[in-house]
Amino acid sequence: MTRDPGYRLDLPPDSLDLRQFERLCSLGRAARDAGDLAGALGRYREATALWKGPALGDVRSSLLLDGVALRLEESRVTALERRLELEIRLGGHSEVISELRQLAAEYPLRERIHYQLMVALSLAGRRGDALQTFRELRGTFVSELGVEPSPDLQRLHQSLLSADRSAVPSPEFWER
Repeated sequence: MTRDPGYRLDLPPDSLDLRQFERLCSLGRAARDAGDLAGALGRYREATALWKGPALGDVRSSLLLDGVALRLEESRVTALERRLELEIRLGGHSEVISELRQLAAEYPLRERIHYQLMVALSLAGRRGDALQTFRELRGTFVSELGVEPSPDLQRLHQSLLSADRSAVPSPEFWER
């Protein structure tokens, strides 16, 4: 409907995919917090399946919309990270490696994605590939940012170097 100074869109709450996404993510968090990892994974799978490309990809750019699109993209990637974490925790590490590789290339400075990739590779018996992932990430961080990767990533790297099976993160790591 037309309202001064523009338009107003009245929709039932669940007819907007963003609201469905937010509701499913909230249900996923609640299930994870309650210890229902399989239920949480289901909700995050549903939530991430709603995305069909970049947020507001078919809308002309403006400063206001660019900020909204960045917020939505951050929500999407965070939901993907949570889904992938659950996939790994529930034994699907081999199945998520290619998706994690793609995300690591798309988001070269997002440490959590690289961490998950290293864990998935290690669990799949590909320690050398996990170590190579760390070397590449460290090279990017040092050359582009002048910093080392996070202590969590460095501990995982050391665990992989020593073939320590504790390379699989504790539940406390995943709760962050």
